[in-house]
Amino acid sequence: FGQKIQVDPSELHGFYVYYECDYDDPVFVFLESRVSRYGRALDVGANVGIYTVFLGARIAQVDAFEPAPWLVARLRENLALTGPSNVVIHEACVAERSTAVEFVSSGPVNRGIGQIATNGEDGDGLRTGVCIDDFLSEPLTEPCLIKLDIEGAEWLAVRGGRQRLAAD
Repeated sequence: FGQKIQVDPSELHGFYVYYECDYDDPVFVFLESRVSRYGRALDVGANVGIYTVFLGARIAQVDAFEPAPWLVARLRENLALTGPSNVVIHEACVAERSTAVEFVSSGPVNRGIGQIATNGEDGDGLRTGVCIDDFLSEPLTEPCLIKLDIEGAEWLAVRGGRQRLAAD
């Protein structure tokens, strides 16, 4: 789709993206037919930027949320390859409330599966948490696309955006 990204095929997520496009390609085809409707996008769970780079080339304003420092570094590198200046990276978890959340980092085999600790799990550190209602507190002037891929915590993000999602 005309974007460049770097992936590491020695780790599971990079291997999947590099060798098996069975999932992502149809999603990109679907998005390509619809992104012109949006003036803003939130990429929640940006990872290394596969969708961030795609959206950044097509939508005027993109906010990318990624709490894992290793992935944020790779995200910055991938954005530098294509140069969109309309992407803002937020090193934060999108959650139910805007408060610090316990985060469970992924291991070295698949760096793309870090997650918010739920059900009393022990994490390995606190990360900034932000809810959609607080982040999008100002009225939107154009439709906003929200992509969520946050390892089972999507329900927390939706609960944290109830007011905004109901209003627009």
